[in-house]
Amino acid sequence: MEHRHEVVNFPDNSPVKIFIHKLGDVNMHWHRSIELLYIVKGEVKVTAGGNLHTLSDDDVILINSQVPHSLYAEDATMIAVQIKLDLLSVIPDKIKNYSFECASDGEDKEKFLTVKIEAPQEDILRYLEKQVITKNNPNTTPFLQTAIADSYQRLIAPAIEREIRSSLTEHAEDGAIRVFGKNLEQLLMQPPIVDQVVLGWDPAFRTGCKISVVDPTGKVLDTTVIYPTAPQNKVEESKSTLKKLIDKYNVTLISLGNGTASRESEIVIVDLLKELNRPIQ
Repeated sequence: MEHRHEVVNFPDNSPVKIFIHKLGDVNMHWHRSIELLYIVKGEVKVTAGGNLHTLSDDDVILINSQVPHSLYAEDATMIAVQIKLDLLSVIPDKIKNYSFECASDGEDKEKFLTVKIEAPQEDILRYLEKQVITKNNPNTTPFLQTAIADSYQRLIAPAIEREIRSSLTEHAEDGAIRVFGKNLEQLLMQPPIVDQVVLGWDPAFRTGCKISVVDPTGKVLDTTVIYPTAPQNKVEESKSTLKKLIDKYNVTLISLGNGTASRESEIVIVDLLKELNRPIQ
């Protein structure tokens, strides 16, 4: 059976269409937009995806894109919200992997950010109450409402937030590994610099600056770690180590990594070059 395709005309420059619907009988149809129906008054029978749902006051149903559905009510009023599918396609882009990683770092390490997932708590509590409280008893209803609110706020909501954050973190970490692998592959595939003995300098603070010397064929000649930056600040000792490496392997070029402590390392290198009796790039 072929269902009617409804073309939703959205207002100018708006991805959302909102209107009040006084229902009678709406035959089976479908549309590309996502539809959210909120029952203001009355009883509505919604058939969607082959399932029948009977809704009443304050009930909400979400009908996905391209899902055939029909509605029937003798006397009911509802609010319909139709959302252009293109709007949702850009939402994941706002939660980039690196954005979530930065937010997590700011919250966990730097302690100046708070990452919070906001949910429509009142709507959720209303839904839970409808599922749990089947009969209105003035003696038990207040206690059940208190128990539902406490359960949601203390147990359910934190568990859902942890699950969402865990999923986002895992996704972000997978993306970070892929980016790192791609960048590393590009670095490893770079050919050695012709006729140059290179001293590579990976700057850092606490863990020290990692040094390696590579010959014109790409062969590693020597490696070491020096501590010219804070907190050790062993500048003269580091210069002495570097001079020995330069003289031993006839280093002709120094390559400094662009990262943490690179500015401080550059100052040390500039001072070192002034003290050498040989030209080094």
